Amino acid sequence: MLAALKIEAEVYVPLMLPGLCAGFPSPADDYIEESIDLTRLLIRNPPATFLWKVDGNSMRDAGIFDGDLIVVDRSVRPVDGDIVVASSRRTFAKAPPHERRSPAADVREPGHAALRPSGNRGSRNLGRGTVQCPLAASEEADMTSFALIDGNSFYCSCERVFDPKIAKRPVIVLSNNDGCAVARTPEAKALGIGMGEPYFKIRDLCRDNDVAVYSSNFTLYGDMSARLNTIYRQWSPDVEVYSIDESFLDMTDIRPVDRATFGRDLRSQVQQWTGIPTCVGIGPTKTLAKFANHVAKKNAELGGVCDLTDAKVRQSWLDRIEVGEVWGVGATSERKLFGLGIETAGDLARVDARLARNLLSVVGERTVLELQGISCLPLEDVPPQRKGCAVTRSFGTPVTDLAGMLEAVSAYGMRAGEKLRRHGLEATHMAVFMHTSRFNQKDKPHSAQTTVHFAEASNDSFDLIRAAQSGARKIFRNGHRYAKAGIIMNDLVPARSQPRPLFDARDRDQSDRLMAALDAVNGKFGRGSLIPASAGIKRDWQTKFDRRSPRYTTNVKELPIATAR
Repeated sequence: MLAALKIEAEVYVPLMLPGLCAGFPSPADDYIEESIDLTRLLIRNPPATFLWKVDGNSMRDAGIFDGDLIVVDRSVRPVDGDIVVASSRRTFAKAPPHERRSPAADVREPGHAALRPSGNRGSRNLGRGTVQCPLAASEEADMTSFALIDGNSFYCSCERVFDPKIAKRPVIVLSNNDGCAVARTPEAKALGIGMGEPYFKIRDLCRDNDVAVYSSNFTLYGDMSARLNTIYRQWSPDVEVYSIDESFLDMTDIRPVDRATFGRDLRSQVQQWTGIPTCVGIGPTKTLAKFANHVAKKNAELGGVCDLTDAKVRQSWLDRIEVGEVWGVGATSERKLFGLGIETAGDLARVDARLARNLLSVVGERTVLELQGISCLPLEDVPPQRKGCAVTRSFGTPVTDLAGMLEAVSAYGMRAGEKLRRHGLEATHMAVFMHTSRFNQKDKPHSAQTTVHFAEASNDSFDLIRAAQSGARKIFRNGHRYAKAGIIMNDLVPARSQPRPLFDARDRDQSDRLMAALDAVNGKFGRGSLIPASAGIKRDWQTKFDRRSPRYTTNVKELPIATAR
C-alpha cells in the first residue's frame, strides 16, 4: 500500500507513529512507600539549623577538613567536648567550647534558660529540668488575647546574624536599585537617617560614620521569616503571618499571670535559635497587641515585652502615646482627630464607637472597639485566597527600545505564572503598564496601561508571557526612557474552576505537565535555571542589588564560612 503512494515532496520519517502500549504495570506499585527523609531524621530543630562551609585545616584531628560542609544547630547548649562555631575577632571560627565562647550555639540573653518546647502544650523544657507552664482554666479563659511578635530592624538583624563585623556598627538596608533606606538599626537612626531617605543624600554620612550598607536580600529575609514562624507554631496553635517580620499568635489558652513570661520565653528562644532580636506585644485585641508591641519597642525597661491585658495598665499607656501610633489611624485621620481634640490613643479609646463610625467610617468604629478591649478582628491563621497578583520592577538601567521592554515583561510573566501556580490560582485578564521616571525632569514623560483578556483562565507562564508582550507592544512608544514596568492580575480564580470554551484548542493537560516540569527544575536547581529565551539572558534592565549579601541559607555556593586556621 505504501509503495503505491506517489511522494512529490520531502517527507520526514517516521511517516506514521501509532501509540502502542508496551510492558506491564509494576508489581511494586501497590507497595511504594515514602523514601527515608534524612533531614527529618537527623535535624532536630530545622528553624535553628544552618549549613556552614569550613575554611582551613586546623580541625583535621576532629575529621573536619577544608571545604567541608558542617551543620550548626543554634538550639543546642554546648558542653565540654563539643565542637562549636564561635565569633572571634569579628570572624566566625571553629573550636572546642572550652577555648572560645560560642554565640552561634549559645546566644541567650542573661537570665534566660534554653527553651525547647515539648509536644505537650502544658509543659516546656527549660534546660536540665522541666517547669510546668500552666494553661488557662476555663473560668480564666473568658478573655481572648493575642500576641504580636516582630523582628527588630528585621532586615538589618538578618544581616547581622551572619556578619559579626557589623554587630555594633550602624546598619541600613536599601530598597530596589539601592534607592533609599528601608531598614535601619537604632545606631543608624541615631545618626539622623530617616525611613525612605534616598541613599545618594546620605552616602557621605554613611561613609563618615562607618555605616554598613546593604542591598535588599529578600531571599535571605524570606527564609529567616519562615524559620521564625516555624518556631512560633511550636508555641501557639494559631499563627497569622501578618508580614515578613510580624506575626500574630493566639494566646487565649495562656493564663493572665503567665502571659508576660510566655512572651519573654518566646523572645529568648527566637534569639537563641535564629539570632534575631524581637519584641512582643500582648493584648485582648489585635489592635492592642500591635500597640503593645510599639510600647515594648520604645521602652527598653520593659525588656522587649509589653502586656496590656490589664485594663488599668492598658489605659495608662494609651494616655501617654499619640493617636497616630494606633494601628489603622493614618495621617489624614490623625489630622482630623487632632482637630477634634483627640490627641492620644487614650482619647480615641474613650470616643463613642458610633461617633467614630461617623468620623472615620466603619474602620474607625472597629478601631475604637478594639482599643476598648472588644475583639473585632479575628486571627486569620488560614490566609484568605489572593485576589490579585502583581510583578512590577524598577529598571536598573532605563529601557529605551521595544526589545528590552518585551524581554522585561516576559520575565515578569514567567514569575507571575510561578506565583499563580504556587497558590493554585489562574488569571482571567492582565493589566500591563510602563512609565518613565517621575523624578527625572530631563526625560520626556510617558505613562501608559492596557488590559489583555484571556480566552480562558490560565496560569501557564507562556500564556502570561504572550499576554504581557501583547500589552507591551500596544503601549510602548519610542523616544522615551522607561524607568518601571509591570503586570497586574486581579479577580483571580481557583485553578480549573472556569468552564472551558466549546472549541478549546489548548491541551490543558499538556500545559499542566509542562509547567510542573518547569517548576520542578527551577525548584531543584534554583529560580531562573530554566527560562524561556524571550525573558533574556543579559538583562541590562534588571533591578540592581550591587550591595547584596550572600544568600547564606538557601544557596549552597554562598554559605557562611567558619574559619579553621
